[in-house]
Amino acid sequence: VTFTLQEATAFFLWGAVNHDHEEKSIALTSKNGASRLTTINDTSSVLDFKQVLYWESGLDREDTYTIQI
Repeated sequence: VTFTLQEATAFFLWGAVNHDHEEKSIALTSKNGASRLTTINDTSSVLDFKQVLYWESGLDREDTYTIQI
């Protein structure tokens, strides 16, 4: 999944956790070329549909970011 984020200083990724989920990588790339790769783990012994899986703050409102999961 890939999407673009504009005019934002932060964003949150909400989702479910469960025992059959695996690690996922999130790539955050700015229009000026800076990038960051983060691994999230949404494995849990409890099924929960409303968890913050990832968040990013301190983004430059003047920049455009591409997020790829």
